[in-house]
Amino acid sequence: MYMSTDHYQATSVFFGAGIFSIFIKVMIVAMPLLVYVGAPDLPTSEVWSYVIASMPPLLQGGLAIAFLALSMSTADAQLNSCAVMVSHDMVHCLTGKRGVPYERQLRLTKITTVAVGICATLLSFYSNDLLALLKLHFDFYIPIITAPFVLAILGFRGAAQTALVGMATGLVTIIVWKLWVEPQTGINGSFLCMVANGLAMAAVHSWLKKKKL
Repeated sequence: MYMSTDHYQATSVFFGAGIFSIFIKVMIVAMPLLVYVGAPDLPTSEVWSYVIASMPPLLQGGLAIAFLALSMSTADAQLNSCAVMVSHDMVHCLTGKRGVPYERQLRLTKITTVAVGICATLLSFYSNDLLALLKLHFDFYIPIITAPFVLAILGFRGAAQTALVGMATGLVTIIVWKLWVEPQTGINGSFLCMVANGLAMAAVHSWLKKKKL
């Protein structure tokens, strides 16, 4: 979608992704149904072991290779995106310099990749529950990234400081919510923190416009 030349091509991308996602979701729904038919009394903790044991050895190897390729391709893509954003976008935004030498950008990219990779490795030891880690990922992704992304798609154009203030607001509010509000209420605050992000961006954008006037 990022590489689309116009909204028509982006629409085609969304349509194709939607067709594939329907097929994938049908497979996801069909697998537990088939497991239930084959072993209705199977404990939840033994489902994955049962699925693997029911496969022929060749398919087991292919599945292991597919999971490894899937995890590594996602990991290196995210690391690369993060390193580029830090070494290029954020450096230009914070320093205001457009001519940062590529050697420094490359050095900062390498440092960022190593640092984020180490943090991700340590985070993987935080919990053995993949679903819990996925929920933790969404708890921080939605409040920080979603609001600037949606506003950019809708045509909102503001200063870089506006986006940074909104993202910082989302980060602070989700941390406060996770530490003090969610334990008392049991309510996930990702959506509300995303709204706080958007409101902070709107407020800063309005303040900067008045300041220029």
